[in-house]
Amino acid sequence: VLSEDGGFAASLPAFQLERSHEPRLQGVRIPRIRQSVDPFTDANRWMLKLLLLRRVDERFWGGPRGTFGGVLALSRAAGVTPESAYRFARSLQAHGLARLDRGAFELLDTERLLHLWLSADTAMPLHWQPVRWTRGKPEDIVEVFGQDPAGPRYAVTNYEGCRRLGLLHASVEGIDVQVEGELEQAMQRWKLEPVAPRESHLRLARARFPRSVFGGAVQAGGVRVVDALQLALDVRSHPARGVEQSDYILERLQVAR
Repeated sequence: VLSEDGGFAASLPAFQLERSHEPRLQGVRIPRIRQSVDPFTDANRWMLKLLLLRRVDERFWGGPRGTFGGVLALSRAAGVTPESAYRFARSLQAHGLARLDRGAFELLDTERLLHLWLSADTAMPLHWQPVRWTRGKPEDIVEVFGQDPAGPRYAVTNYEGCRRLGLLHASVEGIDVQVEGELEQAMQRWKLEPVAPRESHLRLARARFPRSVFGGAVQAGGVRVVDALQLALDVRSHPARGVEQSDYILERLQVAR
């Protein structure tokens, strides 16, 4: 028997022969993962979102959809190597968060998984830079970001993102945007300058996990907005009712079970 993922098993009773081999994927060695491997690297976050959000409303998730019951299917959908996908699966398995059996893969206890993920992000919040648009206060941030489609990747998050996706639970002022790459280059491109918080029009932060942050972003009101799960992760650290807003989003998404 030859399985789809390269596993092999043979039984010839007449010759008293029994042979089997673990899956081999085009010569890629399935890595052995230690307990200490971080389950929340950028690539791992991206694959987690594919698994958790594949049935979420399209308003809230712009990434791939489908059934990813096997590691190979997940690697193809996520655009990562089979080795990376196996490393991800074994990392979660080592933390008791997934079951991996001959290439078949299943998440376990997603409620605890989300708790660990939220705790990891809350422990290292983003550094936000207050900025001002040099052309005057914009009536809408489309004026700042919508005129340069070839500019750096960005996505609106926190309370402004919640408002644009219809997930606003606590009315809090402020516009926060995650940006790919160096902030200085992004500010030059968008005609922004750093200022004191009381003089700012919005805040920028460099994305630590760009694949995960921007891969599932959606268009809303003429600008890009992070996916709804990313909103829950980002807003949780906000000093103004952030935990309450984050819990509201997670309840709406119903990704934990």
